[in-house]
Amino acid sequence: MGRTSLVIAAAWLAATSASCTTQIPSDEHYYDNFKTAVANADQQGYTPYWLGREFVAGGLTYKGPDVADFGDEVDGGGVSMGYSARLARGGVSLNMSLYSRDAWSRAEVAGISRVGANASVRTVTVAGHTGTLVVIPSGTPGVRAIQLVLRLGETVVRASVPFTISATPGGASPDPLSDEATFLSVMQQLRPYPQ
Repeated sequence: MGRTSLVIAAAWLAATSASCTTQIPSDEHYYDNFKTAVANADQQGYTPYWLGREFVAGGLTYKGPDVADFGDEVDGGGVSMGYSARLARGGVSLNMSLYSRDAWSRAEVAGISRVGANASVRTVTVAGHTGTLVVIPSGTPGVRAIQLVLRLGETVVRASVPFTISATPGGASPDPLSDEATFLSVMQQLRPYPQ
């Protein structure tokens, strides 16, 4: 290969490399996905519920609802979404799925509502409706996962906070939503979209 060919090949490689950059979609992109996902909710047999574009818990601002580009549809009617807050190192999240009655029946058959023997289960009232709160402790004091299942007419809402471990060994969870009272206070804000 001659010197001229090498120069042309190098120029082509630089040009194509510059045009192949990866961009992370904006928060608006994931919110647009949410709007698209719930556009036909009535035809799928559920009412979309949400917590607004953001909420504050324990001094952290959680933003959302975020729906992925694919894979967040619920079989039988519904959608999964998330709200997240940034920490100095990493982040924390609240996950929420909306189900039609048909979709919830399928999910229950698949075992979604099973809980372990070490879980605490109790009935709570959220936004004027009765729901089931499940608290699952980890081996670390102050670190727990929380799940709420709430039936709102034809819609079942399943909200959960995953285990979040402190960056400090043995420390409490950095997620304020792992506190039952804080979690339930936030869930009281649940309302039909787009209110």
